[in-house]
Amino acid sequence: MCVPIVGSARDRSDHQDQEIQLLARHAVHSVDGRELRECHRTNLSTLWVDSGAHKIPGRDFVQHVHTRINCLPTAVRVSRGARRSTRDVRCRAGCQETETAAHVVQNCHRTHGGRVKRHDAVCRVIAAGLRRGGYREEEEPVVPTREGNRKPDLVCQKDEFVKVIDAQIVSGVGSLNEAHKRKCQYYSRNEDITKLVEKYAVEPRNVEFTSCTISWRGVWSSRSQGDLLLMGLTKNLLSTLTTRVLQGSHTNWSRFNKSTSTIHRSAAEREGVG
Repeated sequence: MCVPIVGSARDRSDHQDQEIQLLARHAVHSVDGRELRECHRTNLSTLWVDSGAHKIPGRDFVQHVHTRINCLPTAVRVSRGARRSTRDVRCRAGCQETETAAHVVQNCHRTHGGRVKRHDAVCRVIAAGLRRGGYREEEEPVVPTREGNRKPDLVCQKDEFVKVIDAQIVSGVGSLNEAHKRKCQYYSRNEDITKLVEKYAVEPRNVEFTSCTISWRGVWSSRSQGDLLLMGLTKNLLSTLTTRVLQGSHTNWSRFNKSTSTIHRSAAEREGVG
């Protein structure tokens, strides 16, 4: 229902703000909107919406919006209101999962290659930004440990400091800051630090771990953003990562619909990346 806006300009502004807040609360409690509930933590998740400033082509902008609000047509979405059985919404690639946008973009074997490309594109942008900031970076160095080799996406050195960065594009159902924390803890064990200290000849206290954590719908972990900004990366550069992730997610969905491949054992057991 549309409520007429009356009164002074200040009154109208207050009323509009209240309407926006009400719509936002309604959205994040819906099935499609719940993965956007952390958008308010950082404006990096929404800067791209100002398409005039970022010069996003119209077609790309529409695709980004479709991905962000979770309105990409899938078996689950198009069957709303007329669902007769679980078989109607089974993944068309042969997976034993329901065909949601999250499954198609993040887990389905048909889009595995696209997830790798999306992840690698994010790492390339970060690496280029760090080089401009004076860092010497090494991509996917092998760090041997008793539990096997570690291969963080980027190890960057500037003066006597070493920063280890791993990128991940995740589901937004859980806490993004918790996902960031788990990724940092994975590489911050004592043995990993010792190996890095030996390799780069720095003090243990000068080795730090962080991540680039974004959801597949373009929402940032605020702690991940804060760490990357402290390293000297700019908000403009990080904002390009938001749209790059959205573009990659939409491309995964598009390729899924154009592919006719079905699942097989090795693909079913393989985990997606990025």
